[in-house]
Amino acid sequence: MRIGTVCTIIGIMLFSLVASAQEPKTTEATLDNGLKVILRENHNAPIMSVVIGYRVGVRNEHLGVTGISHLVEHMNYKGTTHYSEMDLQRQIETSGEFNGMTGPDSTIYYQTFPKEKLDDILAVEADRMVNCTFDPAEFLKERTVVLSELEGKSNDPVQRFFSDVFLNFIVVHPYRWISLAQIDDVKRTTRDSVYAWYKKYYEPNNAILVLVGDFDTDKAMQAVKARFDSIPRGPDVDQYAASEPPIRGQRRIEVKDMFPVPLVGVGSITPGSVDDDMPAISILNSILAEGRSCRLYKSIVDAKLGEEVVPQFVSLKDLGLLLYFGVGSMGGDPAKLRDAIESTIQSTIDAPPTEDEMARAKKMAKASFIFGGDSVNEIAQQLCSAEIDRTWKDRDQYVAKIEAVTAADVQRVAKKYLDTDRRLFATLVPAGAPGPGAMGGGTPPTPAPPEPK
Repeated sequence: MRIGTVCTIIGIMLFSLVASAQEPKTTEATLDNGLKVILRENHNAPIMSVVIGYRVGVRNEHLGVTGISHLVEHMNYKGTTHYSEMDLQRQIETSGEFNGMTGPDSTIYYQTFPKEKLDDILAVEADRMVNCTFDPAEFLKERTVVLSELEGKSNDPVQRFFSDVFLNFIVVHPYRWISLAQIDDVKRTTRDSVYAWYKKYYEPNNAILVLVGDFDTDKAMQAVKARFDSIPRGPDVDQYAASEPPIRGQRRIEVKDMFPVPLVGVGSITPGSVDDDMPAISILNSILAEGRSCRLYKSIVDAKLGEEVVPQFVSLKDLGLLLYFGVGSMGGDPAKLRDAIESTIQSTIDAPPTEDEMARAKKMAKASFIFGGDSVNEIAQQLCSAEIDRTWKDRDQYVAKIEAVTAADVQRVAKKYLDTDRRLFATLVPAGAPGPGAMGGGTPPTPAPPEPK
């Protein structure tokens, strides 16, 4: 038995023992201004993490304003009426780990710091919620930075390909902009339009504040109220996003670009992250595409039809995208790669997975959850994301839901979501590539799936 396997098993055993011995103390409250507050004590080290999430991201954007949420995130580090940009940088950097992220469903800011810094951090976040100044000169600088990021991505053939994939397979929902904002939209944004977006969405009743770490709950709640209670409630935010129409037949996209090998994907649209089918879909994904013992690795890499398997499992609040990509060999035939992926997917529809496959997939899911939440910052981010999707309690119920998945559940969701009549096909063909075998040997680069902007 390999050392990695032993460590995984020990980790899962320790998680089970800790979970059964003591549930973490978690308190939730909603202030009068609508701010949702989640506090979880964790006394393993004298540190804390604060995460504040706003319900604004790609799902709130539309053609004409794509990328605007990301611009707001950048500007939130450029000064407030009480803190200059230098003050903010000094305050944050002397505290510890910090960053911000704009995602499909939210924008979050996180900081991890010594516990005695709590009031200083809360003061900064309360001020950034309502008092960012958006200096016009700084805005122009940050817009240039964001444009540079987008132009860099647009020069990457894999990023261009995935942008085409999202635009063609998600036809109505704003998630279609998840891979790459429209450069022309960002160019035409103004300081005033970005500031108006900030004022619309950065309100206490559109935010979640999560604290995880070494603190006393009552004292921490008092500190939160002292900093945030005085911020007035804003207008209710309309969180409408257009529903994606059902798939009525196959959808295909083929792109030619300067990439050395074919990249072939097969998959489908899946439901949102809180759907009851998601635990079974997660296990299905693991059986098909995670690790060297997964089915697609055997049918593609071991069978010498391609060099790598790259799953693209995007699980978002309103819907998901499940695509299995095979990275072909130089001069390889995309059709053979596509046939191998389809036949492997069909195998999960025709028969349920084996006991060994189920045990392996559940072990991997639990290990990923454990090691992906082994710090106060990661736990705080997970709680915040779960609350944005539905409720923070979903995060704590994840392992139990994974354990409850049966082989019949996996076969059922494979039939339901990967049926031939609702499949998506995406192919990246090397531009000007010669016939099979003419490009010689060698190992091609493995494309990385795009990160949300």
